[in-house]
Amino acid sequence: MSDFQDLLEQERRKHSMRDGSIEGLERRRNRKRRDGQILAGVLALLIASAGIGGGLWALRSSTSLKPANSPSPTPCPPGAPCPSPTPGGLPAGPSPVSGPIQFVDEDRGWMVDPDGQILATTDGGQTWEVQLSGPSNIKAVDILDGQLGWAVGDSGVIETSDGGAHWVTWSNQALSSIQFITSKTGWGVEAAEGHPEGLGSIMRSDDGGVTWSRSGPEVNSVCFTGEDSGWAAGPHEAGAALFRTQDAGANWTEIPIPIPDGDSTGWTATVRCGGDTAWVLVTDGGGAGHIAYAMLRMAGADSQARPILQDSYTHPLGQGRDIQESSNPYPGPLTAIDGQVSRFMTWCPACGGDMPFVSLERTDDGGATWTDPTVVDSNQPGEPLGISFLDPDHGWALLRDLPKNALVVLRTSDGGQTWERP
Repeated sequence: MSDFQDLLEQERRKHSMRDGSIEGLERRRNRKRRDGQILAGVLALLIASAGIGGGLWALRSSTSLKPANSPSPTPCPPGAPCPSPTPGGLPAGPSPVSGPIQFVDEDRGWMVDPDGQILATTDGGQTWEVQLSGPSNIKAVDILDGQLGWAVGDSGVIETSDGGAHWVTWSNQALSSIQFITSKTGWGVEAAEGHPEGLGSIMRSDDGGVTWSRSGPEVNSVCFTGEDSGWAAGPHEAGAALFRTQDAGANWTEIPIPIPDGDSTGWTATVRCGGDTAWVLVTDGGGAGHIAYAMLRMAGADSQARPILQDSYTHPLGQGRDIQESSNPYPGPLTAIDGQVSRFMTWCPACGGDMPFVSLERTDDGGATWTDPTVVDSNQPGEPLGISFLDPDHGWALLRDLPKNALVVLRTSDGGQTWERP
């Protein structure tokens, strides 16, 4: 019996705790609980900090269209290549050919004022903020997707990848216009010294606008509808010519545009692309109180450009032809929405009374018929500088108030039948 009691005592001692062990265990348990609470608090603080930082970043991004307050674009670091605008050069769809005003949706737009500054709006044009001012003397902007964009000026090409919050000096290549098809591929017209203004070689970039190479004849204008298909237009011995490529500029087919009742020299041609269709505006050097102009259209399957509009003063394409006429003596900016829909502004500096001062010539049937609702009457004179349409209905016009020498932005939501200030 005593042996059994001794065995029990040995087992009890083996599994029993030392004095204070229960209290120690409780202290250790409380310490672990407290350590866990501290760790959880630290993690919560880190998560909260990340949330606050993300919120601040989002706030900063939402106000990125405030003035940049920089006198000139930020250059790339000396000796270092400019970074790629966006990774991979993924297609974003063709942007319009650069101009003094461009909207990417009903709220966001950019424009260039007569002082060469870039301004931006996030409320459809009601208010504008200066994004860039300085010696660059910007002439036109080309915004691809609302974040990535380029602009051309006296110093070459500048670029933004954050909606204009920051502009970077991108290339010293002088261009009169540009159009980017993707974040990598862009086209333009060289602004060469010694050439007539607006006439230069077709230029191409494959690295987002950092470097440019000649890729076609000398023209006034170029536009692309995809990476392979494009049009260009310029002067020709017969008056003007349209050029077409279907292999990304490797080869260009020339289509002469004879101007029978106009001078054989001195014509300028502007082309805008819509689908597989080219809309071509030809203008001469100007005369006393008018500038001769005409418009032609050529679809991809056509063999020649078809006349669709001319001014009623000089009839450069000939009288007695079935060509609709425009009453205003001066041509303005042209845009194409697609192969059937185009918008073209005309104006009359010396007109008075009830005659329209600035009109928008509109066609929705490929140029078969045109209408010209008044944009601004003679009581509110203005010179049309630029035009931007998102679709056949929604568009903006940029005009210069001549007496006040101030810019006016007008908006339409019915295709140009009526206009209002945003």
